[in-house]
Amino acid sequence: MIDLTDELKKAFREKNSNKKTIIGELKTRVKNLQIDSKKDEISENEFLAIVKSTIKMTKETIDEFAKVNRDEIVSEESEKLSYLEGLLPPQLTDEEVTKMVSDAIEQTSATSIKEMGQVMGLVQRAIKISGKDVDNSLVSKIIKDSLL
Repeated sequence: MIDLTDELKKAFREKNSNKKTIIGELKTRVKNLQIDSKKDEISENEFLAIVKSTIKMTKETIDEFAKVNRDEIVSEESEKLSYLEGLLPPQLTDEEVTKMVSDAIEQTSATSIKEMGQVMGLVQRAIKISGKDVDNSLVSKIIKDSLL
């Protein structure tokens, strides 16, 4: 896990106000989780969950402001999004996910959407083994497309 305090100091030295805001937000969310869970430190997985939820909120914000043509806010949020995505482990490509889904469908002999849970379980294990990360909505979409 990155040291958010060091990152914040670096953002101050760079005079990057958008980055300062992002890191401050993350620090607050980490601190709140530490207080809620009564722990001094959080795990890497907990930190990644915070980053992922922040990414999700940022994407929603970008979509909303794009609808009302607020380009300056979309630009700021896009910068925030690219910084946050840089904190995540390497992402699987669409092709890699499609291959995992195909292998899982073959292993389970799944033929309908009713068997999506079995396929998803195998794909999640394969993702974990790969050591990479992927957006679960992408996995879900690929499985649905493959089974329909």
